[in-house]
Amino acid sequence: MLVVLILILFASLLSWRIRSLKRAVEAAITADGQVQRFAPSSQGDEIGDLSHSFHSLLLRIQRYTDYLETLNSTLAHELRTPLTIVKSSLELVQCAPGSEPYLARAEAGSERLRKILSALSEASRVEQTIQHSEFHAFDLATWFRELSAAYADSFPEHRIICHPTEAPATAWGSPELLAQMMDKLVDNARGFAPLGSDITLTLTPQKQHYQITVHNRGSSLPHEIQGQVFDSLVSLRPQQADNNGPHLGLGLYIVRLIAQSHQGEVNAYNAQKGDGVVFSVTLPAYTD
Repeated sequence: MLVVLILILFASLLSWRIRSLKRAVEAAITADGQVQRFAPSSQGDEIGDLSHSFHSLLLRIQRYTDYLETLNSTLAHELRTPLTIVKSSLELVQCAPGSEPYLARAEAGSERLRKILSALSEASRVEQTIQHSEFHAFDLATWFRELSAAYADSFPEHRIICHPTEAPATAWGSPELLAQMMDKLVDNARGFAPLGSDITLTLTPQKQHYQITVHNRGSSLPHEIQGQVFDSLVSLRPQQADNNGPHLGLGLYIVRLIAQSHQGEVNAYNAQKGDGVVFSVTLPAYTD
């Protein structure tokens, strides 16, 4: 009987330690992918060795995550000097006879590099802003109506149609960051929508969350990139459709960053009957 009791106690202790290790590992990585401090076990048995292995693995993940978070700013810094040299060299050879076609191509490449640097710098600023933003409860419905009215006034070349909700809609987050997210979605829609066409903004309350959609007329998403449109530097937007130059696929990447910082999700799909594209953001509802 004593042996059975000892075995039960040992099994219970073993099970408790394994569950504790599982909870500690899960808590070490937050919902937005940040790696928190993980304290390994001081015990010298197999479970202690396993916790030390998890500790080493999480340290490597944290270093790699830190590297990725600083990659944009590092690239922008390292590329700025050679870009300046290229630009100044081009200015010096402008007087050379017969160099016009080559200069035009070189200047176009230089301008694209400049836009890449600007986009990378913007992405880095957004990441830093997310880390230092203070979240609070706010009325998502009022926020949505005011933004939609501002877009209608600012972009008369399109018909901005707003479908807000009349139901109470309280969200938790940063209205300024979410407004930046909406700016990117509307800018993306304007880049694809024909002049004079509709861009429809909708806020829909659903079970325990809200869904924001931006629907633009125009071409559909190619099937091969539907799961990649929110990745960095992915874009199939035709350059001639935008007078401001080529798009570099960082706008929708910023949309995903901001949505994920609010525990939200992003999606993109073709509208029914080939009637353009719908981009959606799902945000959790705020509850006291």
